[in-house]
Amino acid sequence: MGLFHIITDHGATFVGSTEQVFLKHGDGYNAIGARYSSVDEIVLYERQWISKSLSQIDAALEVRSDRYRNAKAVLFERSNGGLYVPRLRTMIIRGIEVASNDLEDKILRNNGADFTPEEYRIMADIAYGIIASYASRNQIKHPAWETVLSWIKGKVIAPAEKRFFEGLVSVNPYFAAVYRSFQEGNGFKEAYEYFIGKRIGLTAYFANIRSAEDLEELRQTWSQRRKGSLAPELEFLLEEFGSDIQSRFVDASIRAIEEVRKKNVIGVKQRMKHELHLSKGVYTGMAPPECIKVVTIDQIDLSRMAGINPLQNPDLYIQSLKELCAEYGFPVQMMRDYLLRPADKGAVSRDVNNFLEERGLTLPALTNTVRGWVEEITGIKYEELSPEMKVFVDGLVSEQVKKIIGNLLPSIDDIHKQIANLIQRIQRM
Repeated sequence: MGLFHIITDHGATFVGSTEQVFLKHGDGYNAIGARYSSVDEIVLYERQWISKSLSQIDAALEVRSDRYRNAKAVLFERSNGGLYVPRLRTMIIRGIEVASNDLEDKILRNNGADFTPEEYRIMADIAYGIIASYASRNQIKHPAWETVLSWIKGKVIAPAEKRFFEGLVSVNPYFAAVYRSFQEGNGFKEAYEYFIGKRIGLTAYFANIRSAEDLEELRQTWSQRRKGSLAPELEFLLEEFGSDIQSRFVDASIRAIEEVRKKNVIGVKQRMKHELHLSKGVYTGMAPPECIKVVTIDQIDLSRMAGINPLQNPDLYIQSLKELCAEYGFPVQMMRDYLLRPADKGAVSRDVNNFLEERGLTLPALTNTVRGWVEEITGIKYEELSPEMKVFVDGLVSEQVKKIIGNLLPSIDDIHKQIANLIQRIQRM
């Protein structure tokens, strides 16, 4: 089993490649193998103490801090229902989609409007192609397809690799100013670092509060003499929260994923046995907490894939696969592995056998056919032949069957090559 070091905005955790993590999707989570995790995705994170949630901190600061509100206005647009939508999403989509009457409602999710899985797949394909090309030209590791999809679905404020903003300029010129801000240190960059920094810093501060009594004591002993970069905001929050303590489960954005080198795995696992905090954080429990809604991959509707022959129509198969990922939020590679799991690989073999049986090309069928030829020539049924003659006839039959199968092998090899090519195309997504 491999080992990954998953670094989030709430902390870092060592996680086994086959362990289960919970990927945020809509108002719930998808259970996925840790090896399918990607940068910029959001996972369930278990704090080992009681803390205030980011949503509470965000709501309180929005009411009390002008600077915090201004930073949000730079990073987000707001729907008619008050939903904050990252400009990363809105500006990518406006650069790709042709204007229509309902486009803005879909972009901002006004009144529950949104794009279809097919529309998301098409937009992600376009943006991914542009970013992958930019990454290749600049020798940067390109993001996974579903990472780009997460940008478009509004799960991310800014890519982990900020140079991708330059790649997005060809999608929408708006991103030119965003990219410049990360070179010059103003505008979008300033707002982003303030917004993210305050949220992380304040969350970490409250993470040290383990009970209502701790919070009340901190509130009473707070003074402006303990000034620091968090001083104004923390004073707001101490006034706002009183002694209210919230759940220990929070959403964490993945900032980086590092695979532990094979030679170091044993050493790290030994440390994890004695330093328990190394494996705490990203939630990997077999049973999800009761407070969250979880979907597993075997619960999703795969009926749209049933009528598609991947060998006859690989493009449609891959498009449908991506649309499933866009709709249900599972990573492409996980969906690929699920669809091509051993049971389904066996189904492909059965399809080949059915093809041969329908045309009388299996070994038993070919043997009976050639025996029939011998019976027509000799006028004697095979069962009536002497043992010596049967040996002679079986030799002729075997030789002819080998020749026929030999002629079929190129066609069978071609089918196998088509299967291999299909799997490789999905692996490159």
